[in-house]
Amino acid sequence: MSPVCMSFVHENTSWHETRNHCKSMNGDLGQLTGNLHQKVTHFIKHRPEFENKTFWIGGSDVTMEGRWVWVIDDTDIPRGTPHWFPCNGSEPDGGSFQNYLGLLPPGYYFHSLNGYGFRSGICQLF
Repeated sequence: MSPVCMSFVHENTSWHETRNHCKSMNGDLGQLTGNLHQKVTHFIKHRPEFENKTFWIGGSDVTMEGRWVWVIDDTDIPRGTPHWFPCNGSEPDGGSFQNYLGLLPPGYYFHSLNGYGFRSGICQLF
């Protein structure tokens, strides 16, 4: 699936609230596959207004613990390099407590997070 547009949500909300916001714009949380992850990371790192922000994206393992999928289409999210932090296989590491996917500075790799934390978001619009 190729995104028509990516939109950044500046308000800090929970994963579910951010997803609802994306859906209200005819989209969903971003599905950062292939080199789109690199492009988004490059964009974030070159925008002073995003310095040290964390972002929700559209991955979750809430349906089946340990099976990380993109919520847009239920496709599997590959583990390890080049997307997950620290690229040595230790992420995702939160068990059933951390079921939602986020990007954290400074490298903006994938991290498993508790969905109730307040973060910005990346929406993929259709």
